[in-house]
Amino acid sequence: MRILITGGAGYLGSKLTETLLSQGHDVIVYDNLFFGSVGVIPFLDNPKYKLIKNTINNLELIEAVVKDVDYVIHLAAIVGEPSCKQYESSVYGVNSGATSWISKCAYNYDIPLLFLSTCSNYGKTDKVVREDSPLEPLGLYADSKIQAEKVVLENDHLVLRMSTLFGVSYRVRYDITINEFVYQYYRDKLLKVYGEDTWRPYLHVQDACNMIIQCMEKDLRGVYNVGFNDLNYQKKEIVNTIVDYLGEGKLEYVKFDDPRDYKVNFDKIQKELKYQYKFSLKDGIRELYEEIQRGVILK
Repeated sequence: MRILITGGAGYLGSKLTETLLSQGHDVIVYDNLFFGSVGVIPFLDNPKYKLIKNTINNLELIEAVVKDVDYVIHLAAIVGEPSCKQYESSVYGVNSGATSWISKCAYNYDIPLLFLSTCSNYGKTDKVVREDSPLEPLGLYADSKIQAEKVVLENDHLVLRMSTLFGVSYRVRYDITINEFVYQYYRDKLLKVYGEDTWRPYLHVQDACNMIIQCMEKDLRGVYNVGFNDLNYQKKEIVNTIVDYLGEGKLEYVKFDDPRDYKVNFDKIQKELKYQYKFSLKDGIRELYEEIQRGVILK
């Protein structure tokens, strides 16, 4: 297949690129390389790989690229609440407006599209949430994603609400929970933990890639939570596992009302894929530790 990945130079996108190429697909990455080229350099000599460096708001170019592929995986976004606050004036144009356009283009040319959304859309709740649970955006990031979801679903495409990712890729992020915790504890032997009782689901970046590809192959439509029921963790469980692996250090628990606190049910996607994750929390901590030891730190 000829597959377009928007945002393909990023944390998830670069790992997904590697996985798709290894399976023999042709991959077109569309990315403005805002965070540099480290996520594309390994693939530039691959004849099945093509990089288009441009902004996601170049609507004419997006349409021209979309109509020439077999499948679209739309990852491009301003990701996370801190980045959305920093680039507030661009959030809805990128996360909602560009997604609306690319979704409509894909629909008009009869090209299936997968849109990556987030379980953060569920906000804060003491209930175990499913795909039909109320969405309660608590910031710009989730709100912009929810707006985008509406158009994607209207155009009969696929929405994947992803768990919080962890693990190593070509462009590792150290501003997401598990990766950040491992890095800070390794560096300082001190970890400040805010809201240690809060829940969230987690998923290794390679397992996320595998599940995305299976969703593509099955041509799923509608909305699915992506993750596993037994990978819902409280922060304190993650911290204890890190300490067990990395050894002695100091933990400082800080009272904090974390606005994102949710447990997610993943029965729907498991019935479709029947996929079992390959990387546990401990596996992710180990590979992150080894990556940090090699001095590969990207912010």
